[in-house]
Amino acid sequence: DEQGQIVQWVGTCTDIDDAKRSKETLQAANDELGLRVVERTSELHAAKEAAEAANRAKSEFLANMSHEIRTPMNGVIGMTSLLLDTPLTEQQHEFAETIQFSGEALLTIVNNILDYSKIEAGKLELEIVDFDLAHVVRGTLELLERTAKSKGLELRAFIDPDTPTELRGDGGRLRQVLINLIGNAIKFTPRGEVKLHISVDRQTKEKAFLFFRITDTGIGITLEAQARLFQAFAQADSSTTRRYGGTGLGLAICKQLVEKMHGDIGVESAAGAGSTFWFTVELPIQSKGVARIAPQETKAVSLRGKVELGNDGGPVWPQRILIAEDNAVNQRVATAQLKKLGYAADSVANGLEVLEALGRIPYDIILMDCQMPELDGYETTRQVRNKGGRQPYIIAMTASAMQGDRELCLATGMDHYISKPMRIADLKSALDEAASLAGESIDVGVLANLRELTGEDSPEILLELIELFSASTPPLLSQAREALGNPSDLAVIAHTIKGSCSNFGARAMEALCFQLEQLDGDGGSAAAEKLVAAIEREFLNVCAALDSHRPAQRGK
Repeated sequence: DEQGQIVQWVGTCTDIDDAKRSKETLQAANDELGLRVVERTSELHAAKEAAEAANRAKSEFLANMSHEIRTPMNGVIGMTSLLLDTPLTEQQHEFAETIQFSGEALLTIVNNILDYSKIEAGKLELEIVDFDLAHVVRGTLELLERTAKSKGLELRAFIDPDTPTELRGDGGRLRQVLINLIGNAIKFTPRGEVKLHISVDRQTKEKAFLFFRITDTGIGITLEAQARLFQAFAQADSSTTRRYGGTGLGLAICKQLVEKMHGDIGVESAAGAGSTFWFTVELPIQSKGVARIAPQETKAVSLRGKVELGNDGGPVWPQRILIAEDNAVNQRVATAQLKKLGYAADSVANGLEVLEALGRIPYDIILMDCQMPELDGYETTRQVRNKGGRQPYIIAMTASAMQGDRELCLATGMDHYISKPMRIADLKSALDEAASLAGESIDVGVLANLRELTGEDSPEILLELIELFSASTPPLLSQAREALGNPSDLAVIAHTIKGSCSNFGARAMEALCFQLEQLDGDGGSAAAEKLVAAIEREFLNVCAALDSHRPAQRGK
């Protein structure tokens, strides 16, 4: 009314029970959905953690499997290789070759599984270093020649004359692709030939696009089977697997490696008509220029009996070698391989023994097993490096071959890396590298040691010592030649020369004399003669280092 008082009212009544129930139902549904999202997220997180843990467990298993398999395989392959270079009957030689072939086949399977695991995990990386294409091809043929020859197959390779050969990239992985494809061609070819042809598809100033063709006269492949060839664990058919063996990983790995080199891979074949596998790669050309191979056919040449001592024309170095290896068989393999290359060595079983041995003898080189009891190779290397002073050249010997193992060895202070089974060619390469580094340090080592003996202010004494060393050593070397075949007299002369070398800091020459002094009666005059010749060459190197400093000394 006019006074603002309510005098009547009108209301409505609506039943909202259903709406309330719908809202409550919707809220409950939302709550349940949120709970499920949280639960699902938690499940996914747990599944992710479980998958990562499983992947780590798989990697650890593969690493352990690699180590456990490679350790005995080092003994099998290493000792068989040495056995084949001894006098054997025809039947014994055949048996030994079968053992070696079986060992190499097992090692290939292990390597393929590890490589595929790395690829699957995205951890396979390519090295980018200088390499010679012709050397890669020649090395491939040398590895496969014996298998081809045993089947009566002709194995040939051609490199077009306009193909650049001084390239950059991962020559080892390129060789792996070639070995796999050519090895398969040999395996599936009962008669005829296997031929590799390399040409340059196109090139720029910086890069070469190469085209590889591997042609065989083998059993061929059906179109249906070709579609499965480059898939993991695939073979042409089950009967092929039973007859020829294989994991079916090789071609899948080749495809991945070729693609990492910005290339492609394929096959042209028909059942019963042979096959041609081809692939392309893109590789940088070395900056120093484009070397091209002369028109030629590269033929496989057997390496049997042609392992040379030391560098070409250079001294055999070093002689004071220590093998650190807890496995007795592997110790024996390394010792025998070194002996075949002309070296002697001592052996210890763990890192603590390495440190104790270094306290007694200044070893030039250590073959260091990474997995040892008491003190492993990594920690041993760290302790050796932390001590400072004169340092040995340390070569890692490891049965581990997973991603990062090589980098770990180098990061701890090791100088070189060899994976087991240790092949004699890899060992020789590592020793040659150590020798080249030793040669570079002759000048510094000799003069530093002399100045320590005579003092910086005594050039006259220094010159007198140089003249005395230069005049007295040649007669001793002549006496050593006359004493060849007489180990006792030779040892006395070697000991005398070694003493002078020690005073002068001529470590490589001293090491040679040490081995000559330790040469036993069974060493034979041939081994002694090689050592005497090496000492004579090293003496010339030392004299050259001394002569380069004579004018400066006389001018003081």
